[in-house]
Amino acid sequence: MSGRILKILAVGAGLILVVYFLQYEMFGKGTATPPEISSSTSSSATFIGKIGAFNGDWANLRGVAYPWQALWLHPDQSGAPAPEWSFAQFRDLGWNLVRLDMGSWGQFVQNRTTYLETFARVFNSADTNGIYVVFSFEPAYGEMPADIQAAVPAASWASFWWADSSYPGTNSSLRGLGIWEASFKDYIGPMLKTFESHQSLLMLKFVNEPGELPSDALDTLARYYGIMGGMARAAGFQGYLSYEGPSGNLGYAGLIDSILTYAPNFKPAVYDIHYPDASDIAGEATAAFADGVTMWVGEVHASWVNSVSLGALRQYNVALSVYRWDEDGTLLVRWMGGWETAPQAGALTLTATNLSNLETQVLGTPVFFA
Repeated sequence: MSGRILKILAVGAGLILVVYFLQYEMFGKGTATPPEISSSTSSSATFIGKIGAFNGDWANLRGVAYPWQALWLHPDQSGAPAPEWSFAQFRDLGWNLVRLDMGSWGQFVQNRTTYLETFARVFNSADTNGIYVVFSFEPAYGEMPADIQAAVPAASWASFWWADSSYPGTNSSLRGLGIWEASFKDYIGPMLKTFESHQSLLMLKFVNEPGELPSDALDTLARYYGIMGGMARAAGFQGYLSYEGPSGNLGYAGLIDSILTYAPNFKPAVYDIHYPDASDIAGEATAAFADGVTMWVGEVHASWVNSVSLGALRQYNVALSVYRWDEDGTLLVRWMGGWETAPQAGALTLTATNLSNLETQVLGTPVFFA
């Protein structure tokens, strides 16, 4: 199914966001192939995100979600080996895309200097190895600053977040802001500003979590992506913005029409789907391209990847990141270390090497920007 949803939202209060919007050249509708990205623009803003080196061959992008434990305030499972070791392995395996899964607003405000140094290790390793990075922001309760957790019970977090409730913390500079804008001003914006010079920064992903979306999930997500994307563009972010439907389900490529009501400069955009059937990719890609966006299978287990699914990605120019580079799901790397910040090594598994060989066989020789 194409699953296009052409629901247009009433702008309403979203008009106030115009103060955030810069004018960007937008892609036309009805394209049969993924839209091309131009590195030029008429705006004089200082752009964040260096997409000029990327040639638009999305099917050549393949990699993994990378959950380095040192980035998390509340890490789960055993995390992943450090970037100095991991990114060299990614290059050897032919993986040129990393979903940075994921950062923590709480840890950022708890120790900003150390946190930025930790993130710098990731981007520096990506730059050295010519690997693109998707900076993923997940507003999970456990990743929030301590003062916000003290003000909002965990059981109420999803409804609090999706209502864009007023910031409840102790930072006086954020009082009076909605929680979405507060998170951008206090965390995402400074992160983008700090790492704007890194060629590896390709995409910013706003995750559709926490769960328990309200009944008007599409309306809420469109407003959320529009507000956050509008602020990213106003901050000068030139790279791609990723969006997805409720629970990452299929059939929401047309959600971009509603998002553009709030942020007409949201493009260049990438539609993220999770765990599709190989037969779904054609319809989803057709719908996405018709809406002037490209497509990315942001999450699948290694067991999903076979010659048929990869062939569909190649045919329809769709990128891929496998979940994930740690002890979770299908095992790709073994690492049983603790939460050290010094470089830590791991051990590749047969699953990782088999995945790499198959991807190269079907998708072709990987391209790295450096």
